[in-house]
Amino acid sequence: MNSQIINVTALVIARNVADALADAPNYPYQMAFSIPYYQHKLLVYVLNRVRSHYVVQQGEAPSQALETMHYFAEELANIEALIQESLDKVLEAEPDWTEHIEILDSRPVFYGIDRIK
Repeated sequence: MNSQIINVTALVIARNVADALADAPNYPYQMAFSIPYYQHKLLVYVLNRVRSHYVVQQGEAPSQALETMHYFAEELANIEALIQESLDKVLEAEPDWTEHIEILDSRPVFYGIDRIK
């Protein structure tokens, strides 16, 4: 029987980052983070600042990973606040992001995260 370790925190952060960017102003946030490189930097920035939680999925059964989040629900508010703060921090760290607006990246946003469901 195959088993797979799933980083539940990464799934939640990827979903919350996408939601935060959808609600963020077009300039500079949506423009800057439409570049996959900067989306990845944002995800990594947030992931490095929170405790990660994992689940083990056995066999071919669909993952219930997101449903296991209830036991650290208090951390969700902290993650959402950290994402809002991180939007500015990532852009402040790279003030010349507009010079890279034409960067093309063939990998999907949050590469690898979208494969785990």
